[in-house]
Amino acid sequence: MRGIRALAGILSLLFLSCGGGSWGKDDARFVNRTNLAEAEFQTMAEQRWQEAQAAIATHPFDLHAAVPDRGAYIVPADHHALNIEPRNVVIQSQPDIAAEVLNAVPNCAHCPYTDPTGIVRCGEKFCYAYLRDLCTIVVPASSPQNMGPYEMENCILWALGYDVSGR
Repeated sequence: MRGIRALAGILSLLFLSCGGGSWGKDDARFVNRTNLAEAEFQTMAEQRWQEAQAAIATHPFDLHAAVPDRGAYIVPADHHALNIEPRNVVIQSQPDIAAEVLNAVPNCAHCPYTDPTGIVRCGEKFCYAYLRDLCTIVVPASSPQNMGPYEMENCILWALGYDVSGR
């Protein structure tokens, strides 16, 4: 019996971490954890989601784009993307990386940076936005508009059953 409860607890945590739980209002489409006003946030999130749906529905995409040594894995456009609705997709801001840190990176391709940089740390690298899990998008505090559409494409592709781990 304890094993079943433990398994149920683990499954609940996994469900919550992938946007399936109630982070905000019940059945919220997008959960605002940024400094944007709610109305502006919801409008922007809806627009980015629609852009992501349209991109997947009309263009082939590479599931291995982020892993060059795996080679391209091009998948044809999938019109089913137009039927995927967001559910508790969390947009979470975090502080920007300081320009001083970025300008100290050896062989910095885009230096010099100024504050705010619009860049966050994602693992050992720096990026404009990233997915913490399949439906939590992390954006720089100064640039919450970086929420997509690419990051939302990955949420949609995951919901369609694609392996987005190499994207």
